[in-house]
Amino acid sequence: MARYAFHVHRENFRRAGSVMYEYGMRLGNEVGGLNGLQRQAKCYLAAMNSLRLVHPDYAWIVKPLQETFLRDDAENDTEIMNGMSPKRTHEGEEVIPAMKRQVALVELKDIRLEYELVLARLQLVKLDLDLTTATGPSFTPEETVVLLSKAGLFDMAIRFCTDRKSVV
Repeated sequence: MARYAFHVHRENFRRAGSVMYEYGMRLGNEVGGLNGLQRQAKCYLAAMNSLRLVHPDYAWIVKPLQETFLRDDAENDTEIMNGMSPKRTHEGEEVIPAMKRQVALVELKDIRLEYELVLARLQLVKLDLDLTTATGPSFTPEETVVLLSKAGLFDMAIRFCTDRKSVV
């Protein structure tokens, strides 16, 4: 939160939005329960508000993806060494594989989708009082629509579909 306040004070709203988005992502991965979902929703809301203060051409965030290790003898980038033991040369020295850093651009509409998914999950938790809905990996939009329909929240499910112009 201090980094967010620092960037807002410096009027670097894109970086402030990035800080809150990353914090919301960490909350979603590390903190479960109703309190974690509420805090995650607030973080996404702060990120969206910050990005709305930026010119629309620059209202995006760079999201780092998981770093992967590539084998030295790989013909292409598809050979990844995740979970493998370290490789050694014929002299016994450990070979350090090349790292490939991947990033993705996250726009305001992507953050809004994640925010709406968290809000739908909050509604399901409040309605069902089943804390297993509040923990674990986030739902896909399709799974969210199915769960909203099963819970009888048809208006929310239809609104969710029409916002994406897709029917599940």
